[in-house]
Amino acid sequence: MPFRTMAEGGILASDDLDFLQEVYEAAVEGSAIVDDTTMHEIISTLIANYRAGEEDREELIAIASKALRRAVG
Repeated sequence: MPFRTMAEGGILASDDLDFLQEVYEAAVEGSAIVDDTTMHEIISTLIANYRAGEEDREELIAIASKALRRAVG
């Protein structure tokens, strides 16, 4: 689970990480295979927005989808 590795030392609880993992999976569903660099960019974006206070699932999916579109250009 990529979120566990990238959020180590942070303030996110296990439930938070599970939630963000679900958001990530929903955002990339149906997309071509996402490479590691793109995956890390999306995860970093999600974690930053979540820590900044965004907790709405649909908004986070939209943020992650936008990051995916930007990354694959």
